[in-house]
Amino acid sequence: EGAEGAAAQGGIALSPERIQTLGVRTEAATLGPWVRSVRVVGHFEPAEPALSTVTTKFEGWIERLYVNAVGQPVRAGEPLMALYSPELVSTQQEFLVALEGRRRLVGASADALAGADALVQAARERLRNWDIGDAAVTRLEETGEIQRALVLHAPTRGVVLQRMATLGMRVMPGERLFEIGDLSTLWLMADVFEQDLDAVAVGAQASFEVPSQPGRQRMGKVDFIYPTLDEPTRTT
Repeated sequence: EGAEGAAAQGGIALSPERIQTLGVRTEAATLGPWVRSVRVVGHFEPAEPALSTVTTKFEGWIERLYVNAVGQPVRAGEPLMALYSPELVSTQQEFLVALEGRRRLVGASADALAGADALVQAARERLRNWDIGDAAVTRLEETGEIQRALVLHAPTRGVVLQRMATLGMRVMPGERLFEIGDLSTLWLMADVFEQDLDAVAVGAQASFEVPSQPGRQRMGKVDFIYPTLDEPTRTT
């Protein structure tokens, strides 16, 4: 009678034996957050703020390569290559000529000295604009020895991710020669399908594991959602 009464009221009646067989569990209804899990595939990338590109501001030729392998670790300030540039040599010569002209004007008028000082300063600034350090400019001023090649150094510590530089290569201003990334911080890029985007929000909890360590889960949070959709894969 109880089962029939429950059925008549729109309920479902099950015998205790049937409940035990099905493994049915009951719980009181309560208000709470709706949680939906989405399973996606991802890949690691170097953190973009930790990437740096090595380039030059003048034309030249690579005479020596101190770092010549992708994946090679480098320290900040470590020599990467030596570049020969006729422009660099001529600018150093102009600087030395300006210095010598200034020295010869001992006892000259104030206007003549000011003009000579301006020429020296202009030549010095041209060298600095080509990323020649103050120590190298001071050494040139003291010794008068022209530096035939300029050594480019790593701007930060990290790992060589791309190497476009080759021995003997002609380099133009602004040409990318190395890309260096600090791999101590990585970004995990997860590709979420279009139909699952409503389940993802900035700050949402995420867990992940890598194939080389199955069963070991690490936790994180969604930090950024790209505003564009990849057309071929329909993922974001």
